[in-house]
Amino acid sequence: MEQHIAISIHVPKLLEWLISRRHCKNEWQPEAVKIRAKINVAIQDMPANETIASLLSGTYINYFHCLKIIEILETTEADSKNIFGSYTSKRMKDWKEIVSLYKRNNVYLAEAAELLINIVKYELPNLKKLISKQQQLQNDAKKKETEALKSANTARNDLNSFLKELGLDTGEGSYKKRLVANALQLHATHEKVASETKLILPGLEHYINFTALSLPHHTVNLNLIKYIAEKGNTTVYEFIHGEVPTQIITPPPVFSEDEPEETNEDTIDWGFDEVNASLEAQPSTTIDDNIDLGFEEENNDNIQIELVDPGEASGKESEEVKEEKLSDKVARGDKALTIFENSQTRTNFINQLLELNSFLKMRLFDARKEGPNDDLVESVAGLEDMQKSIESVTSLLLSKTSQHFYNILFLPK
Repeated sequence: MEQHIAISIHVPKLLEWLISRRHCKNEWQPEAVKIRAKINVAIQDMPANETIASLLSGTYINYFHCLKIIEILETTEADSKNIFGSYTSKRMKDWKEIVSLYKRNNVYLAEAAELLINIVKYELPNLKKLISKQQQLQNDAKKKETEALKSANTARNDLNSFLKELGLDTGEGSYKKRLVANALQLHATHEKVASETKLILPGLEHYINFTALSLPHHTVNLNLIKYIAEKGNTTVYEFIHGEVPTQIITPPPVFSEDEPEETNEDTIDWGFDEVNASLEAQPSTTIDDNIDLGFEEENNDNIQIELVDPGEASGKESEEVKEEKLSDKVARGDKALTIFENSQTRTNFINQLLELNSFLKMRLFDARKEGPNDDLVESVAGLEDMQKSIESVTSLLLSKTSQHFYNILFLPK
């Protein structure tokens, strides 16, 4: 019973306790070095066994590994066992010798105590730190996942509300074509704005007359409103140059209604199929030694060289360029867009509407407070009608739906 009594020993002092109780010698390390040398020699000649290979791969081989190796060798070296029960295999003899050297003076106890001290003192604290760090990373990943899900739900709700605002269903599937098709309604809105701009002219005339009366040296520059009221939503080219272009080359649309449906985003199209198809479509060609440059054979004796004065040549060229410029009435790029499609002229038109609306608000305020005090007599009802016509046109352009449609068609970014 006394042999099984538990002894409480502080782990860092385990090796000292073994040496002080004379279970191990104080000079056990030189003997352990000799044993390590024998182990390094023995592992050079080992049978092909997966268990042994896993034991020897990157592991510090100690006494307990040696016992496991002997246990495996009893199976692999069974053919070398003689009638007396001993093994004639050199492998078995080497490892049994290593185990006997470990047991001599209890070297294996000292080595095991040192390994246990290193594990408790160094490896376990490092593992605790690593576990704590991994748990922190795991918690951070969960928080990021939760935030990402919230952001995804918020974005989905915003998208659904945006689609409802534009009159689109929020069902699953590609909504790109439906969105572009609805955005094309903006053209009808622009035509309506152009037709209702004519109703603004009385307010514009009142603004011009009032400014001429109160500020004679100041001129009102709201020509864009007057132009649209007279000629409608024309191209920017016609507005700038005052003439209708012979040809209009509009910029390519941002979205095309004929675009294919979106495919799986997880797959990447490298374009190899198109390259292979183009290569297969090209017919095989043969190289002809006789290259036809397109010149007909003529008699060299009939060639005549005409000398031309450089000044006359340059004059002819400049005249041709001028004629081409005069005849070139092609609207390209932003000039091919209409006034309401071009961002610059659209903004300019809106600013002019806001300026005119602000003036009429001030006139209404003065008329309601003091009454007309100048030669331009306008009733309050007349001023209100002028302002309502301006606000009607402004609301058509500045409504959320119109702004969304404009951004979809012309400002996708």
